[in-house]
Amino acid sequence: MIQTYLAQIYEPPADSHKGVNGRTLIIGGSDLFHAASQWSFQVISRIVDMTFYSSVAENNEIIQEAKIGIQDGVVVRRLDLSNYLQEADSVLLGPGMRRDFRSRFKLEKMSSLRWEDLNELDWEFDTQAVTAVVLKHFPDKHWVIDAGALQVVRPSWLPPNSVLTPHQRELADLTKRLSPSLANFADQLKEVQSELGVRAFGKEQSLEPVLVERKDLNKFLPSDLADLMLAVSVKLNNANLIIKGQADLIWNNQQIVAVVGGNAGMAKGGTGDVLAGLVAGLAAKSEPFASAVVGSYLCKLAGHQLYTQSRAMYNTSDLVNQLPLSWANLKSSVNKT
Repeated sequence: MIQTYLAQIYEPPADSHKGVNGRTLIIGGSDLFHAASQWSFQVISRIVDMTFYSSVAENNEIIQEAKIGIQDGVVVRRLDLSNYLQEADSVLLGPGMRRDFRSRFKLEKMSSLRWEDLNELDWEFDTQAVTAVVLKHFPDKHWVIDAGALQVVRPSWLPPNSVLTPHQRELADLTKRLSPSLANFADQLKEVQSELGVRAFGKEQSLEPVLVERKDLNKFLPSDLADLMLAVSVKLNNANLIIKGQADLIWNNQQIVAVVGGNAGMAKGGTGDVLAGLVAGLAAKSEPFASAVVGSYLCKLAGHQLYTQSRAMYNTSDLVNQLPLSWANLKSSVNKT
């Protein structure tokens, strides 16, 4: 039941003052991908008290202009990044960062980079080096690692209890870095996702999300594959993983759940950035696994409610704007039960 996980999500108290309800930093964006990290920014700024944003200079300027009317949004220069990383409760790393990186640092040297080396990097193309440095020096944050950073991170760099948000190809690449024996792991999970989706949707075009817990996944998820999922989390430093699809599979080193739902409108570019921002915002004051489950459920619920209004003719900005309404609907429906 979603109520179990919703009860674990922090609720701002009535006597809140600025800063008490969480601070989240976004490190993302590039000259090539402008919108991705901005969608994440818009979601996070609706959840936490303070949203910090650090990107390449061009994206910083765009966000600076766009943030008029968004209270407590701070655009962070790279030289000030360390101060804001210390202040942040959760950090979203990767949305909109380039994948086609080039760096003067060899891979084997990246884990030994100093913080001062950030000043020598070309952030537009040094995604891997930036990822290595910030994860190494601030491992105690609630990290959500997405998109460009997720595609270049090495498993040994991951802080404990991180949230990883791969699509199927990104999961395949990540697990291959762990071991060649995991070459088919992502394909096996894709089959589980497909079977869950077919069973749940039938002929339906849109589905209000359904949470499927471990005991009800047995008919879809062989026990040896479930054991392998838990083992993969352990090898990724006890990570929380969300593999996205018609059925999101969410797991860590102890738990496995699925959130089934959505529609064709959710296939539009940017919905993954919305999900990553949602999870990062919730994780500022809540545990990562519960944040991942509720984030997945709420994102699919917003997509379903948009579909009932306009079928699949909605975009990612519509999804961002729908989230607060869907959150209110979800909280109201849970309170009635």
